[in-house]
Amino acid sequence: MRDGYKLQKVVGGSNEHCCVPLCTGSSRYNTELSFHRFPKHTGHRTQWLHKIRRTGFTITPHTKVCSRHFTKDQIRTTAKGRRFLTANAITTLFEWNAYSNKTRAAVWERRTRPTSSPEPGPAETEEEIVDMVPILWIYDLYL
Repeated sequence: MRDGYKLQKVVGGSNEHCCVPLCTGSSRYNTELSFHRFPKHTGHRTQWLHKIRRTGFTITPHTKVCSRHFTKDQIRTTAKGRRFLTANAITTLFEWNAYSNKTRAAVWERRTRPTSSPEPGPAETEEEIVDMVPILWIYDLYL
């Protein structure tokens, strides 16, 4: 325990990380991501390497790319929830081509705001001002 906080143990013991530069995808912190191995077909593998901009990179059986770098139509989900790529899926979405989804606008940005300041209303007359003053003499304070 450190400063009153207990660190949570990692379930399963193994974490997958995305090999794409500038991507922080990790299975430890994001369970919504799926991680995919490089294709066995040499042509597809070369395309993936070219797209992720990692020349001279050694691919191992543990080298994976996260689902952030594929379009939704390239990822299929089975009835049990397992995610896999279509046969010709190519990595296309990256930090350097602004792949990230737009974040939800803040409340201040979602509300429509007047473009100009409101027009000043007509000056109040003395009668209107008198009507606004609370009439305290209605209440009998001497009970």
